Amino acid sequence: MKKKRVTNLLVYVMKITSTQLLLICLFAGFAYGRRLEAQTVLNKTITISAERVELKKVISLLQTQTGSKFIYSSHLIHADRKISCNLSKVKVKDFFEQIFKPLGITYHIDEEKILLFPATEKESLQKEPGYDKPAAEPVNIKGTVKNAAGVPLVGVTVQLTNSKYVTTTDSLGNYELKNIPSGNHTITFTYVGYLPKKQHIIADNNAMVNASLIEDLLKLDDVVVTGTGNPKKKIESSVAITTRSSRDIALQAPLNSADLLKAVPGLSAESSGGDGPGSIRVRGLPGGGYIYLGIMEDGLPILPTGYSSLPSADQYFKYDLTIKNVEAIRGGNASIITSNTPGAVINNLSYTGGSKPYGSFKLTSGLSQGLYRVDANTGGQFNKDWQYNIGGFYRTDPGIKEPSFTANQGGQLKLNITRKLGDKGYIRFFGKYLNDKVEWLLPGYYGYDKNSHLSNALPYFDNFTEVLMPFKYQFNFTIPGNKAINVDLSDGFHTKTGYSGMLFHYRTNNDWTINNNFRYQATKMSASSIIVTTPAAFKSGINYYYAGGQPLQNPSGFYTAQQIGNTKRNDKQIIDYLDFTKKAGAHNITLGAGLYVYDFNSEGVAATVNTEIKNNPSVILVGSSNVPEVKPVANTSKSGYTKFDGISNMYSAYISDLVRAGEKWNFDGGLRLDANHLSGHRAVYGGSSASTGGSGYTIDGFTPFTQDMTYWSASLGINYKLDNHTGLFARGTKTYNAFTIDDFAAVSATPSQLRKRNIYMGELGLRYAYNKLAFFTSLSYSSVNNFPLTISVPGAAPGTVIPQATFGSSRTYSWETEIIYEVLKGLTLRGMATIENAQFTSYDIVVSPDADPSIAGKPLSWKGNRPERLPATNLQLSATYNHKNLNLYANMINIGSRWSTNANTYRLDGYTEMTAGVGYTIKKKVEIRFWGSNLLNARGLTEGNVRGEQFINESTLAPGQLMLGRAILPRSFWASISYTF
Repeated sequence: MKKKRVTNLLVYVMKITSTQLLLICLFAGFAYGRRLEAQTVLNKTITISAERVELKKVISLLQTQTGSKFIYSSHLIHADRKISCNLSKVKVKDFFEQIFKPLGITYHIDEEKILLFPATEKESLQKEPGYDKPAAEPVNIKGTVKNAAGVPLVGVTVQLTNSKYVTTTDSLGNYELKNIPSGNHTITFTYVGYLPKKQHIIADNNAMVNASLIEDLLKLDDVVVTGTGNPKKKIESSVAITTRSSRDIALQAPLNSADLLKAVPGLSAESSGGDGPGSIRVRGLPGGGYIYLGIMEDGLPILPTGYSSLPSADQYFKYDLTIKNVEAIRGGNASIITSNTPGAVINNLSYTGGSKPYGSFKLTSGLSQGLYRVDANTGGQFNKDWQYNIGGFYRTDPGIKEPSFTANQGGQLKLNITRKLGDKGYIRFFGKYLNDKVEWLLPGYYGYDKNSHLSNALPYFDNFTEVLMPFKYQFNFTIPGNKAINVDLSDGFHTKTGYSGMLFHYRTNNDWTINNNFRYQATKMSASSIIVTTPAAFKSGINYYYAGGQPLQNPSGFYTAQQIGNTKRNDKQIIDYLDFTKKAGAHNITLGAGLYVYDFNSEGVAATVNTEIKNNPSVILVGSSNVPEVKPVANTSKSGYTKFDGISNMYSAYISDLVRAGEKWNFDGGLRLDANHLSGHRAVYGGSSASTGGSGYTIDGFTPFTQDMTYWSASLGINYKLDNHTGLFARGTKTYNAFTIDDFAAVSATPSQLRKRNIYMGELGLRYAYNKLAFFTSLSYSSVNNFPLTISVPGAAPGTVIPQATFGSSRTYSWETEIIYEVLKGLTLRGMATIENAQFTSYDIVVSPDADPSIAGKPLSWKGNRPERLPATNLQLSATYNHKNLNLYANMINIGSRWSTNANTYRLDGYTEMTAGVGYTIKKKVEIRFWGSNLLNARGLTEGNVRGEQFINESTLAPGQLMLGRAILPRSFWASISYTF
């Protein structure tokens, strides 16, 4: 039945894709049919039909049809004025004579560039302050443009202000302006990613004018491509955006994909699990993992948003040198970009080739852990129409907290090839193969400290530097039903995923932009992990043995039961986004539709072993050397084995409009509709009538189910651009957080009790960048209702019970800010702060009758509590210093206090992590770097007793009492050498 559904779906998708390929071919043929052959630019034939259209738009059409680059000052030639013309098959020189000359515009051809300037240039120049009458003899001006680190900048636009004299820097950063009038002038230097710079000069002889440009660290002039519609600059956007270049990321030196997100305001990222699944909290919304955060690669999600750790989005994406830059879109507009992404979208954009060959090669070593990693990336063009990029990485790593096996091993390969369609657009084919296994560091024991510091649980175990991963990591056992199970903990989280796809981008002659992004992805994932549970004290009168039969001599202290888990999950994803964008006057309208298929099957097993509490402990047997070494977890199912499958078909439609109301105001709005058809096989419970499943309830079997859910999101934003350096914005949004297919198909769900989660968001922000200061700041509000809450309460018998599913609501007020200041030449400081006031506005439960008699059947309310593990403050301060070939970098992060559970009975203190590095560049191509992470060796806790019950009375805890928690990673040192060309 299921195979038939999948087959029909694949046929349907193939039909869609075939149609799109036909359209692509038609458009491509049309594009090439429009190519014109001519001897010179002036003799090329063009056709321009425009009625009351801005002059700059007419120039854009000229540029498209001639293939030449037009350079001009919008202010000088009044490019915003509207003109009308209707010329068919005329030569460029005739167009200039008939249209530009009456408008007072003349031109100059410099190789493939056409410079436009006022015909009365002399009068224009005389308006420039300090202008002197030019001497009879012209002069030349030349120089070199570099950044603050002294690195030459290629492609900087250098222009004699208010004139036709303009050029760009070459590969060495050099430029030359020839035959200009002598006298007083102003030269303007502009370059993407850097603040514009003006220099006044007196040119009475040939002059040398060098310039050093300051990087715009907030990148307000950067064009952001993530989202619907045409790209727009950050300063014109009405949403919170953080961009990180490949150089920014290299300096930050993230340990893993989750670690990378620590540099984004409003996100609280935990990577204490090592390279295994991380946990991200977004703008104070309750719940971790990736349930509100969408991770994208080149414009498409790599996993449906909503999953926490199994599967986890950061295991489907690995950062390497193929990533050119990262765009983080926070707040309401994220929910219009893709389905079920209310908090933020992180789009990782790859290199895609270029007109000149480029590449980088990097060797990295973990000096304190024996890591070896190789990264490489290169790109360029086969010819003028074909471009390419290929790269990837491979690494082997024992782990910062080493088990008795290689913790992390694997790599990936990525490739894209782009075919240009003249000046109209392009077709890009891309693919990736990832095969990587990582260790997931799970909680261990620490000793209770009234200051909630990370003290040692026992003299012979330190949760900060050691792991409770058994020295023996391969287990074979048989579960009821005579089913043989093999679990290899060294395989960890092992992800094998591959995808291929096609991106088609085309602009028609009537100014429609067509964009279609398609990808097919298949993944095999296996998750093998082990979780410690409640400790037990060694007792007299009971014999204890090592697994080989050797008795423990006079054991004292504690041992623990550890639960082995192994889950295998195979999934297939088909995603296709097709949208059309049209500029119509002041409007920029996008209409789009999307299809997202997520099809999976999952099976899992759980068992327990007893171990010592020490680093890489031995397995022990309690009572007899003949007892089974491994025991299936009781009561999770009749066989100790679970299996389910499901398929989610998300059909989407969206519309957005960007309205430019003059030079100052931008308005944008978006509406998205998502219809989700879910089907699969769900567990049927036996025994207890409790609906939530979980420990203590058995499964009689599985039955098919079908569920249809519809959702909608709407967002409205306003941006006011005070000047080229300052922008104000505001945004309001209504969106949702959908359940995943697992919520309907897994053991722990009853669809009749699931409720839609609505989210409301509002934001007011300010951006500013000028000279040596840049900052972003915003105030935001977010709320969510019907958030599912599951807690464990003490049972009447030893252990815990889970009350019936309950729902809560929360709201958050937050302040996000980022400030960058160049203290002196080469030294830049960056500060970042996220301060949140989050609390539950409703959280009421009635404890089940089988709970401890002291609370059984009683109502409880945790209204007003702060959601667990959510820090009140997240503060960062970094410094970057560049001097000639030397680079110094330091970053300090302070995570504020958090509550270990929603009950708010046990507080976790804050902690501070520091990272610092030094780099030296040899001959501009080779860089050697050394850096260290957590240099202060801060012993912070990211969670504490979170897997215990919610009713801890802190006053009854004795110092040193064993608690379950997860620590941040200890100090580590690294080195790398890279070559870039």
